[in-house]
Amino acid sequence: MTTMNLEQPLKELWGDELHFRLKNMLVSVTSETNEKISAPEHMDITFDGIKCYLASGNKKLNMKKVEMLQSSLNYGKWLALAYRKFQSNGKLNDEWARWLFIYVGISESYAWQLQELAEKFYQYPQFHYLPITVSDLYEIRENIEHMLTIPHIANYWKDSAVPTSVMQAAAPEFTPVFPPLAP
Repeated sequence: MTTMNLEQPLKELWGDELHFRLKNMLVSVTSETNEKISAPEHMDITFDGIKCYLASGNKKLNMKKVEMLQSSLNYGKWLALAYRKFQSNGKLNDEWARWLFIYVGISESYAWQLQELAEKFYQYPQFHYLPITVSDLYEIRENIEHMLTIPHIANYWKDSAVPTSVMQAAAPEFTPVFPPLAP
């Protein structure tokens, strides 16, 4: 049995290893994850209480990443539609960048990035539940494309079922040692 280094960057993973890591990053949708994270208002909370709050906060942050990726993939589809309409109206490609800047407020390179990601991954519903940034997804897009050439892996990512649980490696237990507080 081989063990995977969970700290290994995603861009260094291929095939089954990348699939395993991404699959274990999937985030389930719960009402708890839609709440905002508040700032600590009092200091009389126990360390166990902080630990629980941090774990809960991490779930919320991951859900926000999921929402951002879902919106970005959808937005990429909108940009592709706009580009097709733009061309069908007889506009030239070199006018596209100017149009995006003036009317949409984004750069042409970012628009192409979002369109490319939507074209490659929108049709795989499981990708819509990854807590990963658009730039990270873009960085590993070729690795993912290679991974999706493996039929059983591609079938997994095509599954439209919403993930029901978050599968995470167990964090090692540790006991913090704090210096004594000054009187």
